[in-house]
Amino acid sequence: LLQEDRCAKSDETVMEKVNAIGDKWDELAIQTEKKLCVLKDVRALHQFNSVCQDMTMWLHMVETQLNIEINLKDMVNLQNLIKKNQMLGHDILSHERHALDINVMADDMVANGHYDATNIANKQEQLNAR
Repeated sequence: LLQEDRCAKSDETVMEKVNAIGDKWDELAIQTEKKLCVLKDVRALHQFNSVCQDMTMWLHMVETQLNIEINLKDMVNLQNLIKKNQMLGHDILSHERHALDINVMADDMVANGHYDATNIANKQEQLNAR
C-alpha cells in the first residue's frame, strides 16, 4: 500500500503495523532456528541411543559366548571351539571401529553442549567400561 501510494505515507498506523509484521517475522525466524537446533539434538540423541543399544546387545552376546563353560571331550570339540574363538576374535576386531565411532559421536555431542550431555557421557562411560 505504501509503495503504490494507496495510503498516505505519513499514516503512522500503517507503518506501525508494517513494522510489527516485520518484528513478528524476525521473531518467527529466530524461533524456527531454535526449534531446528532442538530437533537436530533430539535426532542425534535418538541415533546415539540406537547405536548404544546395538552395541550393548552385541556386547552381551560376546560376554555370553565368552562365559560358556568349556567341555572338551574329544579333538573335534576342541577344533570347533578354536574355530568359534577365532570367529569371535574377528567379530570383536570388526566392532572396534564401531566402538570408536560411538566415542567420537558422544564426545562431539558433549562438546557441543547437548542438552542431555550428562546421560550421554554416562552411557559412553558404561560402554567403555564393558
